[in-house]
Amino acid sequence: MRPGGIPAQLVGAGLIPNGSAGAIASMYLDPVAPAPGVARKFVEAQLSNATVAQREAAVLLTSELVTNVVLNARTSLEVGVGCVAGSVLLAVADRDSSAETDPSGIGRLRGRGKVLVSSLADEHGTLRNARGNTVWLVLHEHGRATGAGALDFEAARST
Repeated sequence: MRPGGIPAQLVGAGLIPNGSAGAIASMYLDPVAPAPGVARKFVEAQLSNATVAQREAAVLLTSELVTNVVLNARTSLEVGVGCVAGSVLLAVADRDSSAETDPSGIGRLRGRGKVLVSSLADEHGTLRNARGNTVWLVLHEHGRATGAGALDFEAARST
């Protein structure tokens, strides 16, 4: 586990129990066009024990979060994902130390990405440190992602 990496941040914030950091796999990416696709494949490969709804929601949200970093922060990034006690934890960290988080707890996301995170994630927030921001979310086994077909796409388009 890298000091300051996503697993350590999640433990430090109390989002996963001490000793569970090994359940979170992470990878580092440059802010280039293929990054969202590479991150989606990585996340999908890590979630073979998750439900279909959790896995599909995590892959979609990975794409949104990584694209947000590539287009807005334009910094290297880290993606972390794993299953802890039946829930999927997903986190994406940028290296933009100048950015401020917003009160909603989902960083600088806006539009469709903000609606998707708010609609699919059972819990979400942002961790800020000297290196940048980490947007994290939790998908419970029988949580919001299970009813993903009920998303209000009109609301998503209007934001």
